[in-house]
Amino acid sequence: MVLNLNYRRLETLTYRSARLAFLEAQKRSSNENIYTFAIYTSDLYRYFLPYYNTEEALKKTGEFYINKYPSRYNDVEEIIKQIRWNCADWEYQEDYENFFDEINQILRNVPEQLNKLDEIEFNFTCQVLNDIIITVLSELNSTGIFGTNNQRNSIVITIAEDDPDKSSQLEIVKKLNPPEVYKRFKKELEFLWN
Repeated sequence: MVLNLNYRRLETLTYRSARLAFLEAQKRSSNENIYTFAIYTSDLYRYFLPYYNTEEALKKTGEFYINKYPSRYNDVEEIIKQIRWNCADWEYQEDYENFFDEINQILRNVPEQLNKLDEIEFNFTCQVLNDIIITVLSELNSTGIFGTNNQRNSIVITIAEDDPDKSSQLEIVKKLNPPEVYKRFKKELEFLWN
């Protein structure tokens, strides 16, 4: 059994929507330093959403934690290290969700359909959906939308999930980013894993 989806259409719509969302994000945050762009999805591909964050928003979130939990937190830089890659702490979540309405309409029944598949079909289908996101981000990257040279090297492109598998997260970042970006990302994640 395969999902009742037009995968090519899903990829085309995701590319168009992500491009528009990321261009709007760049306009909105033109006075900030964007450090990540991502397409967020749930474990059962219930939706795709554009996420991004900036260094300034990250610092603001760190300061929020210090003010709200002064007995637990007192060092903004330490908090920033802990929350940098936790997409739940990103300021700019779902801001451009409306660009993905048509995609999410298509995906709304995916979890139910996935749950009817056997393990092999399930894993294969999840990989196909993941590959659509990777292909879209890779194609967008090749257009220069995420910047060039130093600007590009300051941005991590990825798939955001609530509880990502560490090895697959590293593999995705390695596929989508220049080597120096991957090395920095890996080092930052290793800090969290220890």
